[in-house]
Amino acid sequence: MKNATVDVNALLSSDEKLKSITIRHMLAANQNVIWSFVSKYGGSNVDLNTIMNDGIITLIHNLKNAKFQYRCSLNTYYVGICKILWLNKCKPIKNCIEVFIDDLSQKEYNVYVDIVDYFEKADDFAKKWEKISNQLPETCVKILRLWSLGYSMTEICKIMEYKNSQVAMNKKSKCLKALFDKKLSDSTPKKRLKL
Repeated sequence: MKNATVDVNALLSSDEKLKSITIRHMLAANQNVIWSFVSKYGGSNVDLNTIMNDGIITLIHNLKNAKFQYRCSLNTYYVGICKILWLNKCKPIKNCIEVFIDDLSQKEYNVYVDIVDYFEKADDFAKKWEKISNQLPETCVKILRLWSLGYSMTEICKIMEYKNSQVAMNKKSKCLKALFDKKLSDSTPKKRLKL
C-alpha cells in the first residue's frame, strides 16, 4: 500500500499543484470504471462528473478524518465512494440496491459497508442535531457549531464578540450542559431553552 500512502499524502498536502495533479490522475484512472457503473443505472455524463467530483470531496474529507484504513487501494476506496454516492442518488429506481450489491467484489463490499456506516451515522447525527438545535438558544447553536468545526475559544470569542475567551468557554460549557441535560421527545414539539 506504499502508493496509497503517497497518494494520501499528496491529497492532504498544502501544495495545491501536487494535490491537483493527484486528483486529475485519480479522475482519469477511475473514470471508465465509474462511468460503467453510473451508465448502467441510467446516469449521464453530467451525473458522472457530479459523482466523481463529489467523490473526490468525500474522499479528501474521509482522509482528513482518518476514515481510510488502508485495507484496499485508494482507487478502490474512491470508486466505492462514487458507487455509494450514485446509489444514494438512484435509490428511487426499483431493485437498484439488490443489483448493486450483486455487482460488488468482496473487497468493494467491505469498503461499501464502511462507507455506508459512515454516511448513516453522519445522517443520523444531522437529524438529531436538527431536533436539538431547534430547542437551544441560537447563540448556543452558533457556539457549538463553531466549536465542533475546531474553532478555538479565542476565535469563538472574536466571532461572538465576547470580552475574552473565558466568557466564550463559560458559554460553551453552559450550552453543552443544556445539550446533555435536554431529553428529546419525538411526540411533542419543544420551545427553545433559555440560558
